[in-house]
Amino acid sequence: MSWRHHEPSPERASVDGSTVSGSGKDQSMERRKKLGKELCEAAAEGDLPQIKELVESNASPDAHDYDKRSAMHLACSEGHIEVVKFLISQKAAIGAVDRWGGYPLMDAVRGKHNDVKELLIQHGAKYSEEDIVKMGQELCLAAHRANLDRVRELISCGANPNAFDWDRRSALHLAAAEGNVDIVEELIMHKADPTLKDRWGADPLKDAIRGKHAKVQAVLRAAGAHGSADDHSDHGPTMGEKMCTSAAKGDLQMLKLLVQQKGSVNASDYDKRSALHLAAAEGHGEVVRFLVEHKADVNSKDRWGGDPLKDA
Repeated sequence: MSWRHHEPSPERASVDGSTVSGSGKDQSMERRKKLGKELCEAAAEGDLPQIKELVESNASPDAHDYDKRSAMHLACSEGHIEVVKFLISQKAAIGAVDRWGGYPLMDAVRGKHNDVKELLIQHGAKYSEEDIVKMGQELCLAAHRANLDRVRELISCGANPNAFDWDRRSALHLAAAEGNVDIVEELIMHKADPTLKDRWGADPLKDAIRGKHAKVQAVLRAAGAHGSADDHSDHGPTMGEKMCTSAAKGDLQMLKLLVQQKGSVNASDYDKRSALHLAAAEGHGEVVRFLVEHKADVNSKDRWGGDPLKDA
């Protein structure tokens, strides 16, 4: 006579004769998911009474959707400040991160919901380094394009008035170069520094003089920019620019002369490509040897991360 081993049934009879899950854990998990989904939908719609009811039914204030966008993300994105206040009171995370690395604070900023933004900041929300860099880039672009409304919006959202691009040219440099006097005045009003230097050592006043923008010059001088027109005139290529040009052309004699005049062997252009990068790229072996002998940095990186060896 054989004996059969019977696995325990995953289901059991309930009092009313129906069957239920063996552990009840799955049902509990499904219920939490359902409550979380409903909470996110209510947050997006700004349905505060429904949200309160769901939380009372044990829905988590930190519930999120398939994109990891929490109820807080969704409420901030839509500007539902009363919902945001309630979620904060329920200890929902104001620093929750969605699947794209986004925070509720930036959702409020993008939606131009300043009241929500200020509320989050009051409760400790902070911009990420990535957000700060991105807003700075957008500010520089808006200053260059004379988009005054966008400049004001970005500054009100926390953009640094002294933000600069990869050439260390600030929003003030870019506005001054284009003669955008309204933008210059707005930036100065928000404490933009008129004495900042770009990577070539030029300040915004030099850009204004170069472009013959008299009104911009006056605003900058009134804000503390100094120096005469002669000090800021365009005297042609800088020593660094001459070094790079000579290296690219393979002009060893000129390079030797420039080095004697204290030209830096590590001079680089606007793309952070050094004299050594340029000589290596063109195959000027004698120039490369001269620069290396004079302690040029063989490991210097251009703006794309390339070194002179990669160019060679």
